[in-house]
Amino acid sequence: VLETLHRYPKLVEHTEVALSVTNIVSALSLNTDLGLPLVSDLSCLKLVLGLFTQPDNPSARRVVTLDFAHALGSSIEELFRHVPALRDVGMAMCVDTLGEVLNLISLPASPKPSSADNM
Repeated sequence: VLETLHRYPKLVEHTEVALSVTNIVSALSLNTDLGLPLVSDLSCLKLVLGLFTQPDNPSARRVVTLDFAHALGSSIEELFRHVPALRDVGMAMCVDTLGEVLNLISLPASPKPSSADNM
């Protein structure tokens, strides 16, 4: 399954596939000797998170909806709760993705207080 996702990354542009990735990772992680090492870099999850950073991709725009984001977030939270070994790398990946999204939407930086404001 993982090899197929990496060979055909456009598969994650389908909602059902994208939402299944966390379940696949979770199921493989149950086998700590064979499965967990296969998914420990969470590269397949990175494919799904990448959907949020492709504003010019019509397929990604179709998949990324508020309902999708909610379902994916719940699924990721459950994955990290049940597989603590993936939590650190997964949270770093999520934070990186959020940073990319913020850069894409070009939020203005918060103004820094001037020295006059502190007087």
